[in-house]
Amino acid sequence: MVKRCIRCFKRCFKNLKWLCQALVVRNRMNVKVVDQLDESASYMVLIPHADDEWIGCSQVIRKMKSVFFVDTNMDGGDSPSLHIERKGELQMIASKFNRPLCILEKNKIEELSQIVKNSSPDYILVPFFYDWHPEHIFVMDLLEQVLKKENQEIKVLMYQVSVPIGKKWVNRVMPMCREELREKWNIFKAVYRTQLCIPYFRFAMHELVDGLYSKSFAAEVFVLMNAKDWVNLKTEVVAKALKEKEQILTNLNDISKMRIMVDG
Repeated sequence: MVKRCIRCFKRCFKNLKWLCQALVVRNRMNVKVVDQLDESASYMVLIPHADDEWIGCSQVIRKMKSVFFVDTNMDGGDSPSLHIERKGELQMIASKFNRPLCILEKNKIEELSQIVKNSSPDYILVPFFYDWHPEHIFVMDLLEQVLKKENQEIKVLMYQVSVPIGKKWVNRVMPMCREELREKWNIFKAVYRTQLCIPYFRFAMHELVDGLYSKSFAAEVFVLMNAKDWVNLKTEVVAKALKEKEQILTNLNDISKMRIMVDG
């Protein structure tokens, strides 16, 4: 009982610290209001791990007319049984919002190429360049190979996972009111039971800061690029992120330092 109380106190203290940091950052940050996403377009969400799609794209999943998932089937260091359990969590979200789900197997480049060719989405969503997770970067590499051989007219939308997107990059937004932010993370806690150990409150506090881009309570932010520009920039920016990986991981739990780092 004592240990449980101590853990609860530590968690509350950390969350309070993140809230204070987010409010300070939001108060001092100066950003331009950016456009919202097109509700009538079609969206293909590339998913490195079950939960990335909800963390980065929940409002796309909830509000857009045409959205489908492509699970790139990364193991994430999970045991086989945990991997299966996490697949079940992704399937729950797909079913809850009636979103088709494709799962890549061994020939990922060929399979993804065929899906892109057959579906011709307006936008392909993938984690933002500036990321520390090797399997997120692998998915970017996968998309790069596909775009080099497929339709260059498709646009890429990069979404935010654990690292905030710098203000020089953000050019699209999905606003959230207070209740939508609360509902997003309540759904996360109800569905992604295997991931309750991650610092999801910190993610929510970055979304509180990102509300500035739409003059709303909170927001999910994106980077829209055409495929050709995305391919041309990807290697350079990912290389920069990998060079700074140690610094990213050191500062990841400090909202103020991370914002300075990505905005610099």
